[in-house]
Amino acid sequence: MAREGSLPRVSSRLSLRYSTPYAALIFLYVVALGVSVWLQLTNYFSLVLLLGSAVDAVIYSFVAMSFTGSRLKHPEWRRPFRVWGGLPLSIGIAGLFILILAALLASSAWQVSALLFSSLALAFGYAGYVTRRKNNRA
Repeated sequence: MAREGSLPRVSSRLSLRYSTPYAALIFLYVVALGVSVWLQLTNYFSLVLLLGSAVDAVIYSFVAMSFTGSRLKHPEWRRPFRVWGGLPLSIGIAGLFILILAALLASSAWQVSALLFSSLALAFGYAGYVTRRKNNRA
């Protein structure tokens, strides 16, 4: 992704000996180490489980909404396969996972909501930045 311009260029640096993206691996290691130390110091392991469940609910609802949007926006596109239930099922699945997300956020500590929303804001902000940068180059 760094070679395509979606990630910072430094994350595409490869090791000459192993041909691995060492800068990206070091960054991932530092983040994982920081989270591990924080969890060990705070003993708040349920936060990770709740946050993981919330992220899964967001992902599944986005997939269902993307499917629905694609079907509604481009009905003329050829579809190589059929999905049982079609649009009503995809709308129902999106609604179900949005309700699951709401229930998770309502029943969990404020830290889960804060981490989820700040992570989503960072992800969408970075995606917007990359999109604007690519559009300015073209």
